[in-house]
Amino acid sequence: MPADDAPARQGQSARSTDRGGNPPQEPATGAESPEWSPHTKNIMAVALSIAALLVLYLSRNVLALAALAGLVAFLVAPVIRILHEKLHFPRVLALLTSYFAVFIGLLVVSFLMVDGVVGAVREIDVTEAEESLRSTAIDTLENVREFTIAGYTIDLSDTVDPWLEDLRGSGEKDAKQEADESKAEESKAESSSDSSDGSGDAEEKRLSLDSDQLQTLFGGLTSSVSTIGSSLLAAFMSGVITVLVAIYLNADSRKFRDGLRRTVPPDHLSDADNLAKKTLAIWRGYLYGQLLNSLIVGVFMWIVLWAIGLPGAFVFALMLGVLNMIPTFGPILAAIPAVLAALALGSTRLDWGNLTFAVLVTLLYLVVVQLQANLIAPFITGKAVKLSPATVIIGLLVGVQVGGLVGALLVVPVIATGKEYGRYVLAKLTDRDPFPPPAPGADNDDGDGNGDDGDEGATAEDAEVEREQVDQVGQDQGALA
Repeated sequence: MPADDAPARQGQSARSTDRGGNPPQEPATGAESPEWSPHTKNIMAVALSIAALLVLYLSRNVLALAALAGLVAFLVAPVIRILHEKLHFPRVLALLTSYFAVFIGLLVVSFLMVDGVVGAVREIDVTEAEESLRSTAIDTLENVREFTIAGYTIDLSDTVDPWLEDLRGSGEKDAKQEADESKAEESKAESSSDSSDGSGDAEEKRLSLDSDQLQTLFGGLTSSVSTIGSSLLAAFMSGVITVLVAIYLNADSRKFRDGLRRTVPPDHLSDADNLAKKTLAIWRGYLYGQLLNSLIVGVFMWIVLWAIGLPGAFVFALMLGVLNMIPTFGPILAAIPAVLAALALGSTRLDWGNLTFAVLVTLLYLVVVQLQANLIAPFITGKAVKLSPATVIIGLLVGVQVGGLVGALLVVPVIATGKEYGRYVLAKLTDRDPFPPPAPGADNDDGDGNGDDGDEGATAEDAEVEREQVDQVGQDQGALA
């Protein structure tokens, strides 16, 4: 050994013991982090839960916007995936191309819809509709003012007469207002003719306004313009923010996916993948199914209403297509304007009375809604949500109260997702398999009142093959972001 290594070895040997002759302790930088006690874990779990609830409470005013952005990102994700994986676009280019294509598509559809709505509105005579509704209401009230049932005469004049007076009075008021407007127009025409002949007095036609009147006039005009401008600006900014958030959600979807997977212990990754797969099936089946269902129902109702001669058929079919996204209550809300229009305007093709035509429109809506609920929706959405009607109705009431229209749109898949996670937790608490393979030909009724049966012929081998497909869920999980 070289001689100059000896002092170094002696110095190292001297430093290997401290003054007490004990070896020195290793530095703590490489030591493993000590585990928390169960008591500390419980405290931190409660603290994190409280912090999460506090964050939700503080962000309650933007939850609807965030949910809408997530919905947009979820719906655009398949387009991005096709461009990136099938057509081999760079991811950034696929992202921008997808949103640009969606924007152009929405712009074209909006122009077509506006053109159709304008044309349909032109078919509706508001004055005629108002007069027809008033006349129908007066005739109906006069018929029920006094009637006989089983030999007993029922007199409702005390209740009906005030309504009749109001309706007749409003009709006379409208007629008088129309007469006054007609006289005013005739007077204006005569004054214009006199002015063109040079026979009018310029001083008599001069309108003088003092400063207070000008301030009132311009103040009201400025306030109206400011209110409308603020509303339009707020709507525009909300739309821009929603799209930007959706773009960032799609751009960072893989980071979200990887981050979520890192929080899951390795032994539970299989369960996490299964839950993600079920969640994706719920949201994809419901949202895409509802969109296709609404499109089919809207087009079909447009054809039917046009065929029977309802003025403004396109508008009412468009209402049904949009509101059909809201289960149960949406079609009911869409039917009300159509029935009122049928009662007020009648048919342009059928020589029927307005009341009879309104009954026909009501029956058509009932038939179409029942067809889409019992035939079209089960075929398209399949067993995506598997919720009972009572659960859907209660959930809709809560969703509208919490999130308005966005809450009504998303509450059904949210409840279905919560139900799936609740089943998983209950199975783990009771030491059962949370993902049992269905027995061949077994009834897979969930007890939700929906009576959904399991897939016939499903075997344990099929379930095992399905579990092996979980490896492909990783890429799909990004859409949930």
